[in-house]
Amino acid sequence: MRKILYSPGYGVGWTTWYSSDNKAKILFMLEYVPFIEALEDPHGDKTLDIIPETKYQVRDFYKQHKLSEDQVRSLEGIEAPLCLIPLLPQFLKDWKEKFGDENYPYMGGLSQLTVGYVKGPVKIEDFAGNERFIEPDQIQWL
Repeated sequence: MRKILYSPGYGVGWTTWYSSDNKAKILFMLEYVPFIEALEDPHGDKTLDIIPETKYQVRDFYKQHKLSEDQVRSLEGIEAPLCLIPLLPQFLKDWKEKFGDENYPYMGGLSQLTVGYVKGPVKIEDFAGNERFIEPDQIQWL
């Protein structure tokens, strides 16, 4: 079973709101293992469990950890599940090491990020930020 990340609630998609046709970048977002592991075990040792709310302002976290002002500005007002907050700096570092550019993904889809389980290839569709995944056996070709 393959695990993927998607954002099923209305508002902002995760991979669908990243404007790139670069398949490697989209796959990186779709299959980022530390996010998957944290969402599957939100109270594990890699998470912050001292704050009872399920969401936390990402911008405030960045300011506290003295990350770049560009990163802070790009994430104004974005929320994320609490278990993902401590993983965001590593996500950006891994992104930069792998792709070598400053064109980070839009993080708005973090607020409703969910793990999906698929058997193989998948197509992510978006309607008003509500992502869903479609597997090949769910498509009826005429």
